[in-house]
Amino acid sequence: MVILKTAGLLLIVIAILFSSIILPSLPSVSAHGVCTGLPPRFIRPDSYMLSKESIHTGENVTITGKWVSLTDKTLQARMLFYSEPGQHGRWTILSMNPSGDFVIPGNSIIQYNITAKALLPGKYHLESGMDLIGIGASLMNNGCPASDNIQVDGNPLCATNLVAVTKSEDGSSACVKPDTAQKLIERGWAKFTTGEISQTSRTNMQNNDPFGITALVIYHPFLGCLSSGCPHNNFYLKINSNTTAYLTGYNICNKDSCAKNSTLSVLLPINTISNPDYARIELPESLKWKDGDVVAMQLQVSPTANNETRLLVDLGNSTIVP
Repeated sequence: MVILKTAGLLLIVIAILFSSIILPSLPSVSAHGVCTGLPPRFIRPDSYMLSKESIHTGENVTITGKWVSLTDKTLQARMLFYSEPGQHGRWTILSMNPSGDFVIPGNSIIQYNITAKALLPGKYHLESGMDLIGIGASLMNNGCPASDNIQVDGNPLCATNLVAVTKSEDGSSACVKPDTAQKLIERGWAKFTTGEISQTSRTNMQNNDPFGITALVIYHPFLGCLSSGCPHNNFYLKINSNTTAYLTGYNICNKDSCAKNSTLSVLLPINTISNPDYARIELPESLKWKDGDVVAMQLQVSPTANNETRLLVDLGNSTIVP
């Protein structure tokens, strides 16, 4: 009997603790299955507004609204920026007002604004949050599932020394190191993000060559031939690689003109110190370049014969040699 009474008292204590501690921390659900969120205790958001519902990468969006104090006590707080998917690598905070730690007087209303720049395309849910120092941070969407409220289009904007890839699983974009990009692409987990490549991406890839490409533009003037219809090329791309690589395209420019091709699939010879071998690729006949001209060389290179796995390799400037 004593054991039964003890067990019964223990169950009652557990029920009281559950109802007083656990239940208040759970978002409430209406009879229609709609999540209404946590009831505010110290402060509640009001007049939330997003400046735009659709932007491009590189553009800004501003969140504005008010925080209404529900207590006569003075609170210490700091503003938060929430993003789903997460903020890291996808958004840059440009301004936040109020910024840093600030005071919320009792029963007051605090107006706020947050401006952020979009870095990666996708669908997001954005909102503001509040961290009450000594109490805790507010929950995103008041603890309820968040729906998308902004669409970001355009090309990814990656930080220095990172390149953009598209995940094979869901088509989303990510910024990774060039050697990581190569591994992901070789395993079929991602592909190089297609579309116009921004100046930022070119800068990030410059002098970052995961394949170990060696390339020169050779001047070899046409001196005629014995048969008709022979090519009149004066310039050639001499190229090999330290690892297995396919040249799928090139964009080679001097100050006046460019040679471009994005329809290649040339398996490059592997560079060996004892007996180096090179592929010799004809450049267009119409080029007006000269021996000694400086050209900027950008190559499209893939670890496989599949064009979707190509990477941009920027070799920088090179001098045409005979």
